Amino acid sequence: MTILRRLAELGGCGRFSELVERPGDRSELERLVACGSVRRVHRGCYAVPGVGREIIAATVFRAEVTCVSAADLYGLTVLHRSDRVHLSVPRQRGTSRPGLRDGDTVVIHREAAPLGQSSPPSLLLPSSSRAREAPSHLVRAAPPTRASPGLPRDNRSATRPGSARLTGTMPHLIPAPSARVAPLASALARVLQCQPGDRAVVTVDSALNRGLVTVDELRAALPPTAPVRARLVLGLVDGRSQSPAETLARLVLRQEGLRVEPQVRILGVGRVDLLVEGFVVVETDGFRYHSDRSQFREDRRRDRELAKQGWVVLRFSFEDVVRDPSRLVADVRAVLADGGRRSAPRA
Repeated sequence: MTILRRLAELGGCGRFSELVERPGDRSELERLVACGSVRRVHRGCYAVPGVGREIIAATVFRAEVTCVSAADLYGLTVLHRSDRVHLSVPRQRGTSRPGLRDGDTVVIHREAAPLGQSSPPSLLLPSSSRAREAPSHLVRAAPPTRASPGLPRDNRSATRPGSARLTGTMPHLIPAPSARVAPLASALARVLQCQPGDRAVVTVDSALNRGLVTVDELRAALPPTAPVRARLVLGLVDGRSQSPAETLARLVLRQEGLRVEPQVRILGVGRVDLLVEGFVVVETDGFRYHSDRSQFREDRRRDRELAKQGWVVLRFSFEDVVRDPSRLVADVRAVLADGGRRSAPRA
């Protein structure tokens, strides 16, 4: 197997010990570096041009990309992208760090192994071995997930950050972005333990909505040592959510004690984002709202049809939900205080 092929199976970045396995490999590596096909990105670490800093960091630290860094690579919704790469390593491993300097920062999460194992499942084999076992980069996802706005952040579940100078049920079978990235359920379990509740729920909702993982799988992926807060947050997720704004609105309204049903189907209208107390229809508009004139016209038609049937419709932008959630709650409560509604048919 050529070095370039090994690098491809490792996600584009590998350690010297993973690349030089046979006589002649060292000279091939030196030739590739000399011609620019491969770069030396850190002491003993080599990558093809264009590899992301997450994969490079995972290689340097002999770790896997996890938490929000992995969620982003899986294409899930991440409200606030971290300027630090989140990595997972076995809990029993030493604390030494490879060439610490001021520069790009990483967050190291020390993962506990399930009962009967000495290392977390995804870290039992070297990355190169796992890559050769699964050349199609299909990684079996273990279980985890859920989150909410008012829950306190538990810093005890986050591991100590360090920095390094870097250049550059049936489980689901999910395509992994790279052999260096943790299985999706494991990464989301770490999101539940590390991130504030509302951010965690948004990310997990996006995975559930796409059918990439189940709540049971996420629950199973949470280690016994996970803080109670993580399991409480998991109880707040809902895969019916279609957007981050819808998730955040649902969380804040339920936190205020209101009864909220997501994605209710109404006759002549279709599905609405949220139905509050069986009376108020809350519609949330995302970043690209109004970018499509036909969608704009359809939304106006839906609003008119809902009004004809006796529903009260309140429409909020993403900025409304994020920047002034108290106004959202106040507006809904004001409508509810006006009284009951006429009977309106559901689909």
